[in-house]
Amino acid sequence: MAVSANVILRSKPLKKDGTGGLYLRFVLDRKKKDFSLGESIPPSAWDDSKAIVKTRTKTVNAEKLNLFLSKELARANDIILEHKLDDREITIDRFTAAFQGESKAPRDLYEFVRERIIDLRDGNYAYNTIRKYETELSKLKKFRPSLTLKGVDYSFLRDYESYMRNELGNKTNTVQKSMATLRAFINVALKEGLLKEYPFSKFPLRKEASTRLYLT
Repeated sequence: MAVSANVILRSKPLKKDGTGGLYLRFVLDRKKKDFSLGESIPPSAWDDSKAIVKTRTKTVNAEKLNLFLSKELARANDIILEHKLDDREITIDRFTAAFQGESKAPRDLYEFVRERIIDLRDGNYAYNTIRKYETELSKLKKFRPSLTLKGVDYSFLRDYESYMRNELGNKTNTVQKSMATLRAFINVALKEGLLKEYPFSKFPLRKEASTRLYLT
């Protein structure tokens, strides 16, 4: 079983300010998963061969940022080592739960969804599928500009449904499809150990509106 972790810069697509996001990449038997580190830099400031921020970069504090990146990489490698020492099989889901579970800050839902959409692009999924997710994300953000994964609870779902029906004038089928898309991403978050409670347990959807998120 080949397993590794390294820091990468995602320069495609670039953000509106011309920067790319820094990610921790976990690779297990050629299957990869990227974790946002919450930092972004211009592509010109990144040394890809050394996987560090160039020390002479003026636009960012290279020394401070490289220290942060080295700590995150060390944390990832510690997780891998702990599994080996304990003779436990490491999986992508287990690594995800361990790596992201140490974060005390609530996980931002929009950042989480954008990462999954990028994964879909990398996997060459159908444009219409990706476009649908992007449209639903934009719709949700207009209702609640700031939202964490844990913020999606029964009360939120009820309020969002009311907003779609009363303010947007959405019909039942449209409301159900939007909810099904949101539920698909919540299911992925549950699988990755980012949530412990399932908000849709008391908010069932109609079967005809079910949506599957094409991620493993």
